[in-house]
Amino acid sequence: MSYFIAVFGEKYANTSPVDGGKYPLSPADCPSTISAGDTMVLYCTASYPGYYMEAVGLGEVTKVQQNTNEVVIYYKYSPFSQTVSRNKIKACLDGSEMRRFKYLHLSRNWLFEISSPSFNCI
Repeated sequence: MSYFIAVFGEKYANTSPVDGGKYPLSPADCPSTISAGDTMVLYCTASYPGYYMEAVGLGEVTKVQQNTNEVVIYYKYSPFSQTVSRNKIKACLDGSEMRRFKYLHLSRNWLFEISSPSFNCI
């Protein structure tokens, strides 16, 4: 099992909301290692409507569908009882993970892998 942070930007907010179980993104923004059974921390950027720089839940990956223009990750949504702030997430990440998290693309979705200790801390 692998762990990821799935970043939700503004681009798909209306058609694929964070609680909707469908995560579309560009193939360039999707690690090829993600597969069914993996878990994603679902994080909304400042440009995502309704949330502000916080993780709102987990997504258990059920299927990954890839074509030339888009990857769609389907997941089972499990909300957190309390959202997790950006600062809390930053405190849990190691150096390389922190560099990726620091430079989030605010308008689009993208995904990156994190370690098991980082995931457990979040």
